[in-house]
Amino acid sequence: MPKNLYSHLKTKHMMAEEEEAFEPSRLDRLTKQKIGNIPGILDWIPDAEKQRSRYPVGIAATVLLILGFSALLWLRSRPGVLTATRPIEAMLHWQLGTNAIDSLALEEMKQDTPYRVDAIQIARMGNEFFIRERQEGRAALKDSLIYHIYLKGSENIQVFFEDSTRVQLGQRSALSFVVYPIGIVQKERQLNCDGEILVDVSPDYQIPTKIKTRRQQIAVLGTFFKLRDYQTEDTSAVLCYRGKVAVSDSASKTTILHAAQRATVLPGRNIKVSSNDFPIAHWSSKELLFDFSNQDLDDAMREIARWYGMPRVQFEGSVDRKTRGMVFTGPLSRYLSLQKLLSILEREDLHFSIRGKTILVEGTGGRLDHNH
Repeated sequence: MPKNLYSHLKTKHMMAEEEEAFEPSRLDRLTKQKIGNIPGILDWIPDAEKQRSRYPVGIAATVLLILGFSALLWLRSRPGVLTATRPIEAMLHWQLGTNAIDSLALEEMKQDTPYRVDAIQIARMGNEFFIRERQEGRAALKDSLIYHIYLKGSENIQVFFEDSTRVQLGQRSALSFVVYPIGIVQKERQLNCDGEILVDVSPDYQIPTKIKTRRQQIAVLGTFFKLRDYQTEDTSAVLCYRGKVAVSDSASKTTILHAAQRATVLPGRNIKVSSNDFPIAHWSSKELLFDFSNQDLDDAMREIARWYGMPRVQFEGSVDRKTRGMVFTGPLSRYLSLQKLLSILEREDLHFSIRGKTILVEGTGGRLDHNH
């Protein structure tokens, strides 16, 4: 791994020996809400004790050099939707101060169980891993914290972030992302990768996403695309399936790719754009969906609150909560951010907002209708 690739990301993270002011019974209750009521399927605990390994910093540096460099939406509403076809072999690494690097073997994670990993929380469902930032963990940070995911085996894994970004890692691929302390203004979101990844990310003009490899940088403009850039290969490529991306090479030459276009980056040469040699892209597991077509507003909001781990829904004004089929017709992705989902459900007589850990549903009128 080139030493200067992450020089702008290297930080000193002083591990805080903090223990959140969480009541285990409350955390357990909120966690169960995310999965819904499935009798006999899951035996939930507040947080699994992860099997972590710590290495001296010298060994850790060697390990990361060998490995290369490497998102709520939570959990399923019914059992048996997704399973890995082959054993997963993947590791999560992150720096703990200046003395050690911590790690978590993703294949050893229990299904549908949230793990607290310093500044993030991660849960597994088959070959899918859901990541969200922990405010308590971020509050303990003195500096930015870099997480690295490295896939060793042949079974693809998918990583989901809170902003609905979905990344699929291919064999021997790696992904890195940064978590910032509370109070740091994030001007852009940067992911770093090695190998082959499939990416679906929505445009965010306030905090744009950029993906960087050794040979290129991709500015995401609302896109579904594949990126291939292995250290062992001479060339790299970006394949745009939907939307568009801006591809820049190491010489800062930039090319805009549109749907059904491919960019090939050759050493010492200009970026080559073509429309042939375009393999079909597919996710290794099925997409999970909401379907509120036959639900009333009460049932729909209950399901939404469980999925996103929101403990409270509050209704204000005159709200029709019992008529079925009035919420939304057709499937909606469970990988949308909560804010995005609520904006889709919005209509003239119904307004949704998020206040802390409460989803507020406002209808016409101003009286308080229900609170639970």
